[in-house]
Amino acid sequence: ASRVLSTVDQVVLLGDTVAYYGTDHEYQALGAFLIRLKKPYSAVIGNHEFSFEVHPPEGGQYGRIWKTGSTDSRRKQLAKFNAFFRIQKPYWSERAVGARFLHFMLTDWDASVMERRRVRHEHDAIKELPPGGDAFFREVLGEARGAAEPVVAFCHLPLAGSLPPDFVYYEAGRDPSLFLEDETLRAIRVSGTRVLWCSGHVHLSPHHPDAGIHAVSPGLLQVHCPS
Repeated sequence: ASRVLSTVDQVVLLGDTVAYYGTDHEYQALGAFLIRLKKPYSAVIGNHEFSFEVHPPEGGQYGRIWKTGSTDSRRKQLAKFNAFFRIQKPYWSERAVGARFLHFMLTDWDASVMERRRVRHEHDAIKELPPGGDAFFREVLGEARGAAEPVVAFCHLPLAGSLPPDFVYYEAGRDPSLFLEDETLRAIRVSGTRVLWCSGHVHLSPHHPDAGIHAVSPGLLQVHCPS
């Protein structure tokens, strides 16, 4: 990993930056890593930072229990991540060399999202961008229309349609993906701008047959980044 990092200009952490639940000692380890990194970096949140019930390293339950945390717990953990990385917005953009970078956070969910998206497993309840995220995406596409530079979006969750129908995420019937609004998909098609959606979450090794880059729709490519 150190040899790879020596060749890059900037690092984007795609979530699951903590080992299990986002405990204080996990953030201490993350902070030590970032000090050693010595590269400009940004980050988006993953489900491990906020969605699980938090168990301390002491007591024998650490890393063994994967129960969805309460609403209050999830919101506290979301705030903890934001404070650690000094993040104040649910999405933002920046210009990089030869590209436009977009960062999309994840937010807490509610029962209406789960019902609308027919969620079968509570851990897969995050299905949409934060409120206003799709509109922001379309605004950026409008600004980039006709430009030669691509738009590179970073979000922890992969896009719906980026995994084959026979892909199994832990158990049959689970769906780990996120849905963009139809209007956003249309905006990508007509913009003439190539969009790369970079995500983690499914933790595919570089040698996994579904790893790498896959076309989701015209102009939209999914990049399954390795763990």
